[in-house]
Amino acid sequence: RFLNNYEKATLWRNRHAVASMSSLIPRLFLSCDYNDPNINQDIENIINKINGLSVVQAIELLSGKYVNEIVRKFAVNCLRKVNPLNIQTYLLQLVNALKYEKNHDNPLARFLLEKAIEHPITIGHEFFWHLRSEMSNQDVQQRFGLYLEVFLSKISRPLFRIFRDEDTLLKNLIGIAEKIKNIKNTEERDRIFREDINVVDGYLKINKKEVSVPLNFKYRTKGII
Repeated sequence: RFLNNYEKATLWRNRHAVASMSSLIPRLFLSCDYNDPNINQDIENIINKINGLSVVQAIELLSGKYVNEIVRKFAVNCLRKVNPLNIQTYLLQLVNALKYEKNHDNPLARFLLEKAIEHPITIGHEFFWHLRSEMSNQDVQQRFGLYLEVFLSKISRPLFRIFRDEDTLLKNLIGIAEKIKNIKNTEERDRIFREDINVVDGYLKINKKEVSVPLNFKYRTKGII
């Protein structure tokens, strides 16, 4: 629930004691007066007393409610101590949190790019598709496009081709779906659908391609039934 002004004032007044209670840290940073010229120093002092945060608590500090760059950088530093497998579990939320960053170049983006490049088949594959799926969103198109460009420039050429083939396959399937969705005649729709699917299927088989599936890198498709 939301804190009222009295609760916020009480938390902030006892901020140095509260710093040892990790579960209250997100609420504490909602109780700050960010117009106070000394607030950044106060935040630094609090951070120095915090032992660490769980992944969930750190992700909360990266939501749109927290705009202070020191707070957000602290959250990223907490995530750096987490096992990469746990990062992958929360990757969708972390990519979404990139929308709330003030600048394209920020600690969270650098952290996610670093992990994606270190683990391209696991974290990197999901990272690519979380970004790619948002490219029609004008609000983040430039930012996410920049991250995609950096990521793809840092991985090996074989991996680059794998991601490119996945993207091409998906574009072809989406193109077929768009082409037939407004055709009311069932027979006509089925005929065009089968013809176009056969073109995609033939391309895969003629070129002997095995394309990994966007939802799970472990699966490969050699053709379409």
